[in-house]
Amino acid sequence: MPVDQCGDVFCQSLERASYCKANGFCHGSNLPCKCAEPTPAMTTSAKPATFLSTTQGLTTTRVNVPTTTLAPTPATSQGVLLKYRQLKKSLYIWNPGNKNKDDVDWWAWTPRNIQLLVSVCKIHGFSHVMVFTGSVYWDWKSSWSQQKVPFEDMFITLFGELRRAGITVTATFYLNDEPNDMTNYQRAADVGATFVRFNSANPQSAVSGVDGDQEPEKVSAEYLEMNRLLAGSKLQVGASLKPAWLKPASKTPTPLQAVLGSLTSGMIMAYRSDAREVRSLADEMLAQAASIGASASVAVETSWRPPPEETLWALARSDPSSFIKMLVDLDEHLAKAGKAYQGLVLHDYEGYFKAMYGVLATDYPAAEVTELFADEPASSTDFKLCSCLREMYGQERRHAPTRKSSAIFAVVLETSDPALASGFGSTLVVI
Repeated sequence: MPVDQCGDVFCQSLERASYCKANGFCHGSNLPCKCAEPTPAMTTSAKPATFLSTTQGLTTTRVNVPTTTLAPTPATSQGVLLKYRQLKKSLYIWNPGNKNKDDVDWWAWTPRNIQLLVSVCKIHGFSHVMVFTGSVYWDWKSSWSQQKVPFEDMFITLFGELRRAGITVTATFYLNDEPNDMTNYQRAADVGATFVRFNSANPQSAVSGVDGDQEPEKVSAEYLEMNRLLAGSKLQVGASLKPAWLKPASKTPTPLQAVLGSLTSGMIMAYRSDAREVRSLADEMLAQAASIGASASVAVETSWRPPPEETLWALARSDPSSFIKMLVDLDEHLAKAGKAYQGLVLHDYEGYFKAMYGVLATDYPAAEVTELFADEPASSTDFKLCSCLREMYGQERRHAPTRKSSAIFAVVLETSDPALASGFGSTLVVI
């Protein structure tokens, strides 16, 4: 594709009905179509954002946060965004895009939730997904012991639609709620047997593998045996690989290598907030994998839920275009590890969707996404103000509380940026 094309000509070379929107991105593909973009600049408004909280007139707290906004970055080249869509990458999925059990159950794969997920995979180019299907602790008696997947009908439909879209599926589960609790590890054999039966009965929805996401701090004989029991199913067996398993490096094999020896392939948890740290950690773990002829994918965290130092949420949410370029650069670097490297994993669907589109998947107004990310990603101020709310009231970012104990309070935002307030609904008032 000629990279010097721009405007409607370029957009229509990708999709006949597309056009270059006023924001400089192609309709549908969300690829940049302007011929040139101005150099980005950081701007600071003269009027600071002010939080004023009042608890029934008894307590007033004022917190000033500079309203520094991130000006749009130069359009990432068409080549970079196309490379991103073509990367070998997976999406890790715990739920239909909302962890809050009061809003939606983790197994609620309704036709609308399935349609939205499939559209995300198509637009972003995810060729593989890892989908949580339950735990041994909660679901063994009612399901696994009877060789049934929990809420099986939901997953037959979900996996079938993903497979029809050309997306392979790995089923994930965990043993017990406490990561270090390996009680009843033998029951992993029932999970493996369940998916053998599931695949036989539902070939159109068959999974390619099973992943035991238990993640103990220390690698034990019981943990390794759990993986070997899964391997008895003849399915591909995976697991999340903790950085702590790199040591002691003097031990042969290292804990990481011992785990890799019990798997078909692993998933490196390179959960850091700095791309350089992600790269360094992945390099070290891939080197250990390569030394024994093993392989692993590399997962990056994109959710707002973990501690800030363990996630790339801030970059993904404030500047999706730069985040995508970072992924392309990371993949190009990690590919130097050869066969040891098995592609990237975006963890997880809930966080990544919100980073790209500004809302939870369950709150998205349409049944499908048609672009890589929303036209107007959040500013850096958005992230700072959300962090401020969390520190003041102990709430998660972007969820402004309406009550504290029995006292009702109001939060008033004084800012010149109306778009900033829109992410918080009616709780914030622009004055």
